[in-house]
Amino acid sequence: MSDPSAPADESGDVGSSFLDVLVELHRTRQTGVLEVRADEVLTIVYIRDGAPVSVEAGILGQTIGRVLRDQELLSEEQYRQVIDRMTEQLFDDEHVRFGEVAVALGFLSLEQIQGALAEQVRQRVMHCMQWEDARCRFRPSREALRGITPFPCAVEPLILEGVKRYFEPDRIDAMLRFVEDHYPLLRGRADQIGRRFRLDTEEQHVVAHMDGRSSLRELVAHSSLD
Repeated sequence: MSDPSAPADESGDVGSSFLDVLVELHRTRQTGVLEVRADEVLTIVYIRDGAPVSVEAGILGQTIGRVLRDQELLSEEQYRQVIDRMTEQLFDDEHVRFGEVAVALGFLSLEQIQGALAEQVRQRVMHCMQWEDARCRFRPSREALRGITPFPCAVEPLILEGVKRYFEPDRIDAMLRFVEDHYPLLRGRADQIGRRFRLDTEEQHVVAHMDGRSSLRELVAHSSLD
C-alpha cells in the first residue's frame, strides 16, 4: 500500500484489497478520497480521520428511497407519492431532496432521514467488500471533503458485517489458513472489544476465549458460528 502519510497533493494506486485499505486508513486515521473500481463501477469513498463519512457510487438499489423502504420506514404507496411530488419540479440533489419531500409530506422525521442517509453510506461501503479484485486509489486531502455532509461509520462493526455478508466460506478459509496455528491473545478486555465490534452473544463467547491458550483452529472447531 502507498504511504498513507504522503503529502496531500500526491495520490497512488493501492495494491491491497479494499478491506485491507480500509483497515489501514482507519489505523492511520487518514483523511481524503478513496476511489474503488470494480466490475466497471467507480465508487468514491470520502474518509475523515480514518472513517468513511460519505460515498458516491453508481450502484443500483441503494438510493435513499430504497433504503427507507428496506427499513420499512416508508410504504410502497408513500414512496410513490414522494417520487410523484419530486417529478413536479427539477431537483439538483436527488438523494437529499427525496428526504426533504418525505419530511414535507409528513411521512418521516428529519431524524429518520438522517439515520437512513447514514445507513446508505454503510451499505455502499460494505458493497465494496465483495470485490476481491477491486483497484483502489487513495488521495490524501482535507480540502476534498469541504461541502460534504458527513455520516461517519464505525469501522469495526462495518467490517465485521461486510465480511459476514459478502465473504464466501472458501474466501474466509483461505484467509484463516495462514493464521490457524496461531494462539490469539486479546489486546484489551473482551467486553470492550465486543462493544466496539457490536458482537452478538456467540461471537462474544468466542472472543472471550482468545486467551493465548487455544489455537485459532481449536477456537473455530469448538465454536457454533457458521
